[in-house]
Amino acid sequence: MIAAKNEARNLERILPRLSWADEIVIVDGHSVDGTVEVARRLAPHAKIVRQTRRGRGNALACGLDAASGDIIVTFDADGNADLATAALLLAELVDGADFARGGGSCCAFWTDLVAHFGLPSPQTTLADSGTTIWGDGAEVADIIGARIHAVGLRSVELADLAERIA
Repeated sequence: MIAAKNEARNLERILPRLSWADEIVIVDGHSVDGTVEVARRLAPHAKIVRQTRRGRGNALACGLDAASGDIIVTFDADGNADLATAALLLAELVDGADFARGGGSCCAFWTDLVAHFGLPSPQTTLADSGTTIWGDGAEVADIIGARIHAVGLRSVELADLAERIA
């Protein structure tokens, strides 16, 4: 799952490198630079969904709502994610981790964990809530980390992987 807002040029570099992905979900944050058109051209099989609100947490909630695989790898299209670490993160899941993150904005987890995240529904509108919705912003990473820890799931960080590899 890729969160993208005005990332047409980055998608031109990222999408050709995702041959390993069984499913690609691109969450568009109402781009005006041709992001959606580039995505459709380079990944015609991808699911493209529009964000319902703003922020990283809402992009994640929208993408999770559209994803159907057993494992989800998420990252932002801003170029900060090290896609080479995706294979390491996936290997950790296969080896028993529930959640793995590192390599910039990259994380991987089993789909059945989503119920533990407690993210605001992508269908809730700001008009329904009357204000911004807690969990829609960058705080989502801390929320997910805390909730995974609270229910006793096994989480692995890239720093842990680097120590084992060294």
